[in-house]
Amino acid sequence: MYCAALHCFALNCVEHTEMKFRVGQYNILGDCFADNMKPWFWYGYAGLVKNKPYLNDELDPVRERLLGFGRSSLLVKFWTLGKRFLKLFHVDFPYQMQNVSHYQNISVAPSFVCTNIIHTALCDFFNRDDLGKEGDKDLAHELFADRSSEEYKAWASFATEAGLLLHTDDWVDLDAHRHAIPGSSNRTVAINVFNRKLQQAYLRNRGMDSAADLSEPLRLVVSLLCQKKRLDGEILHLGTPRESVRP
Repeated sequence: MYCAALHCFALNCVEHTEMKFRVGQYNILGDCFADNMKPWFWYGYAGLVKNKPYLNDELDPVRERLLGFGRSSLLVKFWTLGKRFLKLFHVDFPYQMQNVSHYQNISVAPSFVCTNIIHTALCDFFNRDDLGKEGDKDLAHELFADRSSEEYKAWASFATEAGLLLHTDDWVDLDAHRHAIPGSSNRTVAINVFNRKLQQAYLRNRGMDSAADLSEPLRLVVSLLCQKKRLDGEILHLGTPRESVRP
């Protein structure tokens, strides 16, 4: 369990002094999160009420089409993707969205911190060639290996709306590089070649310089996730994640 109960409370509180749970209280809360394959927010998450705007901005029609109202199955799949591939909750990675300290003593909504963490994790994911002691698993080439998986479909749904497209010729090239990884004499190099080829294909098809990076379009992907407003009603725009998030 990834301290899901603590995370749920943190996202719904703006100011904290000190948060402690007795063992009995935590067990009661934890009982609601018995299925670890489901994201923490699924339990008690009702989604948005119909006819209520998300952020009342230019992306609202896209969010409504993607996520709809009530419980969004696509959003559930995205968080499952985030847990496995982006390592959003893994204790060996700096993101640790379950860490209550991320949401303490901040001047912005907790959801703003969350989206910055996700953006950082996405940028890292497309450049990662290993997972440290866990080896080279759960990397980009594995996510893109099975286009029928729920995780890939969830990613593709958001990526397509952000203009990140892959065509038939792209897949042929990417699959060739992906198949070369297992037998490579240097897997790290082979994985990095795949990562760069993938980024270049996305950038090229989006009409961007292939020498650029994916940070900008990935920011758009994250912005499609439902965000909240500040207490004063101002719409929050994503800042630089590495300046906003401290492990």
